[in-house]
Amino acid sequence: MIKTEIILIAILVLLCACGNREKYDRLLAEADSLNQNYIPFTTDSTMLDVVDYYDHHGTANERMRAYYLLGCVYRDLGEAPHALECYHDAIDCADTTAQDCDYKLLSRVYGQMEYIFNLQYVPNYQLEALEKAYQYASIAKDTTSALIFLSKKANVYERKEKYDSVEYITRDIVNRFRKQGQNQYAAQATGLLIYAELKKHDFVQAKRNMDFYEKESGFYDKEEVIDGKQIYYYFKGLYYIGIEQLDSAEYFFRKLLHEGKDYNDIHAAYDGLFKVYADKKMPDSLSKYAVLSTNYNDSLHMEMHTDNLQQVQAAYDYSHQKEIADKAKLNEEKAEKRNVTLLLIIVVLSCLSYLVIQRIKKTKDRKYQTMKVQLESDIELLEETKAELEILLKTNTDEFTHEIQEKESKITELKSRIKETAERKHHIDKTVLDSRLLSSRIYSKFRAYADKPLKRPTMKDWSDLRNMMNREYPSFYTFLVVRHDVSIADFDIYILYRLHFRLTDIANLTGLNASTINTKRKRLFKSIYQREGTTDEIVSFIMEIE
Repeated sequence: MIKTEIILIAILVLLCACGNREKYDRLLAEADSLNQNYIPFTTDSTMLDVVDYYDHHGTANERMRAYYLLGCVYRDLGEAPHALECYHDAIDCADTTAQDCDYKLLSRVYGQMEYIFNLQYVPNYQLEALEKAYQYASIAKDTTSALIFLSKKANVYERKEKYDSVEYITRDIVNRFRKQGQNQYAAQATGLLIYAELKKHDFVQAKRNMDFYEKESGFYDKEEVIDGKQIYYYFKGLYYIGIEQLDSAEYFFRKLLHEGKDYNDIHAAYDGLFKVYADKKMPDSLSKYAVLSTNYNDSLHMEMHTDNLQQVQAAYDYSHQKEIADKAKLNEEKAEKRNVTLLLIIVVLSCLSYLVIQRIKKTKDRKYQTMKVQLESDIELLEETKAELEILLKTNTDEFTHEIQEKESKITELKSRIKETAERKHHIDKTVLDSRLLSSRIYSKFRAYADKPLKRPTMKDWSDLRNMMNREYPSFYTFLVVRHDVSIADFDIYILYRLHFRLTDIANLTGLNASTINTKRKRLFKSIYQREGTTDEIVSFIMEIE
């Protein structure tokens, strides 16, 4: 029966675990799907639960995926520092020594870190993240992603105005994509190559790459680019300036001006128009677009500065909150350690106290048993010595005078020793008895009644009290009731005295007044000792009844 119950409990636990596993696998898959379909996250509550679950029940790959997606949540919520921390946690979860390590996911983690570093304008960190992303994508044999990560390094070098590096990296990537037959990726990567060639005034090569870009990239159709790629109009305008077709250049710069999405696009459009009117030698327009270009350049820098400030503020806010949380956690851990230490100390002291008490008890028990044996031996020896003395007294007393004196001396010594030992034993027995009586359940009950004068013991309570005394202390009943004919009502009073209840307590428990109780105990003492006794004598007499 017990085995069956254990099996059923095990099955129930397994079913619950499986239910949780299915739930969290589904939540993780849903979050991954949202992320891959560019649907922004709006809250971190679900993913926090998911991370907590996989932290305790997941594989290394599952934990890495959970932390990665939590980082993506904070990315969408604009909490870049928090996102970076989650990406670092994801990297820490990866087990690169395992055969099943998800290197493709690991490359995506580094790719998202690069995205954050790009927002925060830290190019050196971008390059490091892209190198790692490229490395792990290559290990995963995800060649396309590896080359895309490599192409992003060209963007970093463009921001650092290292155009030779831009051209070298981009040309290499374009060639590698073409060798794999991936012309669309190759064409998309030529954007920066075109810009680098225009900066070098290599308009022939730039035109070849522009034609390739417009034909294969999927970003350009009938002189229109897809949304978000409007900066290409700036490249077109620069090309037409280079081949001295200023009207065409103006057309594309104005197209960029009307369709641009941000300060960067607008600034590029004004910069291009400034270049056109500089070549056309039109001072008024030149002056106008010079001012506009400068203003938008200032606005662009202000936007970048604001973004940086927001990132710094976010980092500060997060760091500050994290510091508070870390301090709270540290205090909590310290308190927990203190509590554990205190608990251990209490346990150790309790164990030591128990061992000491047990040792003392054993020592006392051993001494008590030794004392009992000694008492019994002395009593036996006393009887033997008395018998021997009687025999000597019946014989020639003159002849055995010395022996008789020795026996008499020994008897006196034994009597004294027996008396002393008996008193010590009596004291111990009385202490043990008192301990048993005062720790009994019925004593506690009467103690509670004594503290509440309006509530008195029931007939059953009195019966239980008498039974306890007769069981633990039979001589008390024998002496009072059997030998001295004390009534049961008076016997109850003497029981309460023996249990150390005060006169006022006894009055509350019995319902009698103090003078009546005093009269009863005086009468008992006088009947036994044939004289009046003081209060102390009477109480002492009751306590010493054997």
